[in-house]
Amino acid sequence: MKVSGTANQPMNIAYLAPELGALTSTFIYREVGALRKRGVTIALFSTSRPSDSQISEEALAIVEETCYLYDAPAHNIAAGAARHLIRHPLRSGRALALLVRDVLFAQTSTPADRLKMFWHFLTGCHLGMLLEQSHVEHIHAHFAHVPAAIAMYAAHMAGISFSFTAHANDLFERGTALKEKVGRAAFTAVISEYNRRFLEGRGCLAERIHLVHCGLDVSRYDFRPAPPENSPPLVFSVGRFVEKKGFHILIRALALLQQQQISFRCVIAGTGPLFGPIQAQSESLGLAGCLEMPGGMPQERVKAMFDTADVFVLPCVVAESGDQDGIPVALMEAMALGVPVVSTGVSGIPELIADGENGLLAGAGDPAALAQAIRQIMQDSALGQRLAKQARATIEEHFNVETIATNLESLFRASIAMQQQTGGTE
Repeated sequence: MKVSGTANQPMNIAYLAPELGALTSTFIYREVGALRKRGVTIALFSTSRPSDSQISEEALAIVEETCYLYDAPAHNIAAGAARHLIRHPLRSGRALALLVRDVLFAQTSTPADRLKMFWHFLTGCHLGMLLEQSHVEHIHAHFAHVPAAIAMYAAHMAGISFSFTAHANDLFERGTALKEKVGRAAFTAVISEYNRRFLEGRGCLAERIHLVHCGLDVSRYDFRPAPPENSPPLVFSVGRFVEKKGFHILIRALALLQQQQISFRCVIAGTGPLFGPIQAQSESLGLAGCLEMPGGMPQERVKAMFDTADVFVLPCVVAESGDQDGIPVALMEAMALGVPVVSTGVSGIPELIADGENGLLAGAGDPAALAQAIRQIMQDSALGQRLAKQARATIEEHFNVETIATNLESLFRASIAMQQQTGGTE
């Protein structure tokens, strides 16, 4: 995508994401912050509001300014959509034609997804009205499922361009109308080359797809000068208790370490549907004395755990449903802070971790290999320090949010310029 226009020209865009402000959206609002530092005006929208227990202190200001679309009653959203449809009859006719085409022909994960398109269309029309009132020039959605669908219809009704970032579950398990979304978007950002190949394999336009990593504000992550002196060593992991995180494999690896009479303490933070089964599994394997599962943690507590951990482990697997991680932000955070990491070669993770260079990779679903990698770092402090140092360099060079914001700003400016030249949406 070629950029035209003036780089210093004011730009007014919108961001749309699910549950903006939740613990799992940290990378999104930090990306917004980096763009704002570059002078980009950004209006924030979200589908749902996160629960109070899922909001960290740093996200309170984000929650305060975000417009949560589903806060409005359904009849208000429908009424707002109807007013916007009447106000723009030509756009409305074209938008309705797109909806009908999508309902009839788009590839969906389940038949129910076709019915949901009608609601996404109405919500998009309502959002289009809000975007027009705010003089927004472009809307960017994070996640290729619901947010991208709403943004697609909203942009059409507002007469502006749109784009979206594709991550993991939104592609591998909940991917709906991906070919249509990529084809209509000014650009699609993917967080890994793996995701690029996934979309291209489904017939999406390769020239519309750009690699844009998720990243960290490296200035917020102080590289620790020396590893902690824990006795026994502390193994830390954090994430949602779902199959793709591989916590059931970590539990089996810990049991193997215990059988080998390796001393350790492990903390696995997070919540989710598999919390109870994982807890029961750990108790059946006799890990009660060395494993803690404290539930969800705000960002501040997670940071404190990273600071004291000897090794961070995230043993990702491909779930039976096909769902898998992208490039987990938790791995980036550990690497930025100087915590040696152990993970697996699933999805885009090998694009972040080079085995033996800036971390260790075990075979996905292999508890013995995972136990060996954890033991290797716990018993070889020189190895851990070498991996940690190189990991920090990797984050600074390739996963720095400042660099990512620069790339995104260029793509946004090119999208707006192209929209102005063509004079309308599809």
